[in-house]
Amino acid sequence: MSTTTNAADTPSSMFRIEQLNEANWVPWKRRVTAILRERRLLKIVEGTMQKPAAIDPDKPTKDERKERERWEELDSKAQTQIELTLSDSQMVHTAGAKTAAEMWSQLKQVKERSGKLGILSLRRRLYRTIADDATDIATHVTELRRIQEELAILGSLVSDEDILMLIISSLPESWDNFASAYLGASSNAPTITAHEFISLVLEEHRRRLEKNGDGNSAMYGRAKQGDRRGEKKRVECYNCRKKGHIASDCWSKGGGKEGEGPSNGNEERINWADDVENEFFGTAY
Repeated sequence: MSTTTNAADTPSSMFRIEQLNEANWVPWKRRVTAILRERRLLKIVEGTMQKPAAIDPDKPTKDERKERERWEELDSKAQTQIELTLSDSQMVHTAGAKTAAEMWSQLKQVKERSGKLGILSLRRRLYRTIADDATDIATHVTELRRIQEELAILGSLVSDEDILMLIISSLPESWDNFASAYLGASSNAPTITAHEFISLVLEEHRRRLEKNGDGNSAMYGRAKQGDRRGEKKRVECYNCRKKGHIASDCWSKGGGKEGEGPSNGNEERINWADDVENEFFGTAY
């Protein structure tokens, strides 16, 4: 069971943060960094705003004492922010730290395995994470993205093109037609980014779940049937640029179902009917 912390001035009711555990360093770090930045405490934690030193340590001026007290107040708030978002098992990693910067540094040393060994371990996981037909594709893609981000933290960047090809190669063979329809099977296929392709994969995953009757589709399928029909008619195929279907279902050259459509005469009548329906659904709202 995950443990969350309500963040106020310590941390804040505006935020609800899952406490740091053995497995969530990357998302935890991003969220806590965002909160520290919003509270203007990030420089304290990163060590770029250091404790002011008096010109004469034995006789600090009034202004010097005020600056030091202000820094100590900010550092105390930063320490509180970090401490309250650590689970009990993780507090050992900040033991002995006297400042927020020291706490942050100790956590990074433990969680961000530096050097080639850590990068090698993550690269192996990235290349060996493969989905089959029983895999939840949404979870699978999220895991690949998480590993990519962990590698970036260690200074080993995975390019957009590389992560795109890794995602494609990690999908089950049953997705081959879908992937080829979007990725250059036709000269009409546009250049696509990893982010755009992931969006298409997740949409296709939802479509397949609904088609197979999984999830909650049966519960609201009938209620939304009319709306879905209208939505389908507004979808544009990346392959042939016609509306009413997606590229993986396209009968035209380069589509996922190339050559599976009706004869030319029937196809013309179907295209005419689609054009009429497209016009209707395009003006129905």
